[in-house]
Amino acid sequence: MGVAGAPDRSVVTAWRTGADGGWSLSATPDGNKIHVPHLEGKRVTVINRTTRTVGSVLEGGAQSGIDMSPDGRSVWVVDHERRTVNVIDTGTDRVIERVALRSADFGRLRFTPDGSRVLVVQRTTITVVESSTRQASAEITLPFEGKVLDVSPAGDRAVVSHPDDDRISIVDLMAGTVVRSIRTGKAPGGVAWVR
Repeated sequence: MGVAGAPDRSVVTAWRTGADGGWSLSATPDGNKIHVPHLEGKRVTVINRTTRTVGSVLEGGAQSGIDMSPDGRSVWVVDHERRTVNVIDTGTDRVIERVALRSADFGRLRFTPDGSRVLVVQRTTITVVESSTRQASAEITLPFEGKVLDVSPAGDRAVVSHPDDDRISIVDLMAGTVVRSIRTGKAPGGVAWVR
């Protein structure tokens, strides 16, 4: 029971995806669809909150990172085992394109706020992909292995976590260089740019 006038924080709905390793998710701007990549389950599931259904968008290949385009029209998912980023149309929930990756390493990705670029971090490399052409335009070398990244509101800088090295790095996306690496507490995992 919650405080009067406040939500009681109870579970309203639980969705069973039927696949292991749903470590992250991405929702459409209207909140009607939720896409979940499964690392161990090797698929992407979509939860449709309007129709109250759960289905598979694709199967095969460990899915390790996801982000929704700012306009909500597509969701991009790192399929690192198959060295691709799957671009999924959120209207049809079908893969409309695959962007090649050079590495089969675990990866995470993030759109720039204007939706023009997608940053994919794998080990010590950030690959910059132009969203309009679906082609890599640059690679940025990190001083340590990266895990999670986020982008500044202006889209000019990124922050990357390095859990194995107890650090984060600030990256200048315009210059394609690391501005500085900062020692943090033990094993920083997730990072977020405060907007």
